[in-house]
Amino acid sequence: MRKAIKVSNKIEMTLPADVQFIELAAKCVSKMARMAGFGNDDAFNIELAVDEACTNVIMHAYEKDSSKIYTVICVYNQNSFTVEVQDHGKPFHFEAVPEPDVKSRIEEQKVGGLGIYLIRQIMDEVNYFEETDGLKRLVMKKYRSGRSNDK
Repeated sequence: MRKAIKVSNKIEMTLPADVQFIELAAKCVSKMARMAGFGNDDAFNIELAVDEACTNVIMHAYEKDSSKIYTVICVYNQNSFTVEVQDHGKPFHFEAVPEPDVKSRIEEQKVGGLGIYLIRQIMDEVNYFEETDGLKRLVMKKYRSGRSNDK
């Protein structure tokens, strides 16, 4: 008799802070979003947000030190899909990041600097926490029916 395999609503990945692993994390989260019932557009957007978050950890929190590790956790329920990116890198003042002038950046063909903006635009809720033990947590949430009523 075969046992049924239980599909979990949570995955956790610990990855080296190396850019070659960003796609792995982002694609895995995107696949999980589809398994959770999100459409291809939402899954792609979640993937993009994860890509940006992981890139920021590697490039800024760890300054490209591939000996470091970070963690990506995603969990879903009937109402939402949550991705948390955790690191022990340099502190970051998330709330102090101003909204960029996207039009001028495009006109001037400036590369980079839009990651936080994109994450905020793509996800319905974005929160950043710095714990007393040095852990940094970027928590991004996507609701099935769009933005939360409390926003």
